[in-house]
Amino acid sequence: MSATRIDNVKQAITSCVGSVLAAVLLAAPTAAQTPDPIVRVQTMRAVAKGVWVVPDDKLVPLVPNVGIVEGRDAILVVDTGLGRENGAAVHALAERLARGRRILLATTHFHPEHSSGASAFNRAEYITSAAQAVEIRQKSATLDEQFKSFGSGAARALRDFSVVVPGQTYTGEKQLELGGRIVILREMPAHTRGDQIIEVPDAGVIFTGDLVEERSFPVLYDIDARGARWIADLKALTAMNPNILVPGHGHVGDVGLIAPEIAYLERVQAEVGRAARRGQSQEQATRTLTPRFAALHPDWQFKDLIPFEIAIFYAEATHRVPKMASA
Repeated sequence: MSATRIDNVKQAITSCVGSVLAAVLLAAPTAAQTPDPIVRVQTMRAVAKGVWVVPDDKLVPLVPNVGIVEGRDAILVVDTGLGRENGAAVHALAERLARGRRILLATTHFHPEHSSGASAFNRAEYITSAAQAVEIRQKSATLDEQFKSFGSGAARALRDFSVVVPGQTYTGEKQLELGGRIVILREMPAHTRGDQIIEVPDAGVIFTGDLVEERSFPVLYDIDARGARWIADLKALTAMNPNILVPGHGHVGDVGLIAPEIAYLERVQAEVGRAARRGQSQEQATRTLTPRFAALHPDWQFKDLIPFEIAIFYAEATHRVPKMASA
């Protein structure tokens, strides 16, 4: 398939995915009842010495866990919240903590609730992987427009959105010296092409972005998501054995958050692979396996996105370009 054809497929899938995600996020509770996606900076708490989290304890759609890591000379902010207003609130919090120190910003991936507040960080040095910077340039404007359809709160949050491209990029791994504290940014693409984790080795803390979400089916709705790579990344995270693991969404925990996700993804990989080898079409496998996978974790969010998981693993099993699910 030509590069132009693949780009056209990706654009069509991106449009489809936006409508499906809107339906999922607004399904329950209803749009009128869905809380606004506000990062409540007043709830910030310490998870280790000099490491802070503004938590997503309420599992509000489109609200991430936001982190701040302090060093003697600089502080690092991890993720911004959805839109400029949330970004401004997080930036103001960082300014108060920094007390004149340099402010750095790292976003775990380009999805809007994690990165679209970057335009409010006018005094920050913005650092991502090179792959994430490419996704920000290529995908952010389109995806942010789609996220505006995810309820009135999302539309308000994104009304002043503008794309901000990172000023610094790296490939593989980058160490940041904050002054008496090293923080490591490390590429772990799977949820998107540009996922990066943020490790604070001296505190035993890792910010995973959406590679780990508490009580949530893994979200593989992007055509660039990779199922087998996701499993490998989670096993690598497990081997790192953090004392404190900050997921992209949901309650802060420890390395124990990862095991149920690995077990689930390995089961999806195995059963979808068997279906493909038996000659089932992706549509047949989706009809058969979706309710089976949903029943494994009745308390997890986003079961309506299971067909996307099946699509990614089916493509990997058959060595084809993913044929993403539709609403």
